[in-house]
Amino acid sequence: MDLVIRNINPTILGEYSEKAKKVGKSRQEYLKDMIESYSILNNINDREREYKNQLELNSQLMMELKKSLDRNNSLLELLMEDD
Repeated sequence: MDLVIRNINPTILGEYSEKAKKVGKSRQEYLKDMIESYSILNNINDREREYKNQLELNSQLMMELKKSLDRNNSLLELLMEDD
């Protein structure tokens, strides 16, 4: 698929042309790689945020479960003392 971008500052375009030349690529190839890399990195960052949020939720749930287990253990101990 093609993408056309108009009205780019000539100075900035020249900078990217030089960067592309330094790595042995055409400007088009260099910019294409940059856009694709940005997209991949953005997806990775999104997944990382999702995993961190899920980890936080899981940690909270585990703490609640621990509290419940502790209460249950205390009740069981009380019941066992009465025997």
